[in-house]
Order: sequence, then structure tokens, then C-alpha cells
Amino acid sequence: MWTAILYAYHAQLPAHLQVRLQACQNWEPPLQTKEQASASISILMNWLKRIQFKLGQTEVQSAAATQFYTV
Repeated sequence: MWTAILYAYHAQLPAHLQVRLQACQNWEPPLQTKEQASASISILMNWLKRIQFKLGQTEVQSAAATQFYTV
């Protein structure tokens, strides 16, 4: 479904995909309470810390690999 949407102009999309795309564009997330928002923030912060660690590991590995591949 997403390939057709990403690689076509809106005029070229079939009607059923236009309806789905419009529904995605019009969707609004539900309102959150303060407790839900703080829980979401803590989950996102933990995710961000893991991603930062993985990016750091990738940088270290790529820096070590460039020592072997001199051009």
C-alpha cells in the first residue's frame, strides 16, 4: 500500500488508497492525561538512550574499520 502512495502523485492514486491516505492525514492522537504523558516521555527517553548507544557503537565500529580501508 505505501509504495503506491510514496511513488505516485495524488491524482494517480486509486480511490481506495486516496481514502486511506486522507484518513491518515486527518487522524489526531487522543488527548492524554499528565500521568499518561509522563509515562510516554519515560518510554521515549529510554528508547532514545538505546538509540544513542547503538549510534555510538556504529560510529566506533566504522572508525575502527576505516583504519583498514585506506584509499
